[in-house]
Amino acid sequence: MKKVSIRNIIIGIGIGMMLTSTFNMFNNYIYSTNLENKSVEEIKELDRDIETDVSKNDNVEIANDNEVENGYYEIDIRRGMTTEQIASHLQEEKVITDAMEFINTVKSLNMTNKLDYGKRRIPYNSTIEEILTILSIPN
Repeated sequence: MKKVSIRNIIIGIGIGMMLTSTFNMFNNYIYSTNLENKSVEEIKELDRDIETDVSKNDNVEIANDNEVENGYYEIDIRRGMTTEQIASHLQEEKVITDAMEFINTVKSLNMTNKLDYGKRRIPYNSTIEEILTILSIPN
């Protein structure tokens, strides 16, 4: 039987740490490429544009309880919700107009197992693809 040396154990731990950190960096890179690189000023400008458009429209519905005043829907996706339940929830909260279109888009983009749970802020008038990007970002 071979002797186990401290040096070999330390080398093994070091290699494991490097592999883990490489995996985490790659994983974070994948998620960060889904996000748009916008500055804070650009986001504030978009918020102002949305508020201006809403104030100009006389036929705007009164905001429901999950709408935030600055142009976002506040949505809570619970752990274990299916794609159909998420679509139904988004339609109930008036984030999307057609749950079946959402479900079909999720399936066509192969994102069924990529939707994450948690509280999310979804900007008004987001496309289904933009909503999916927001819902697939981990908390």
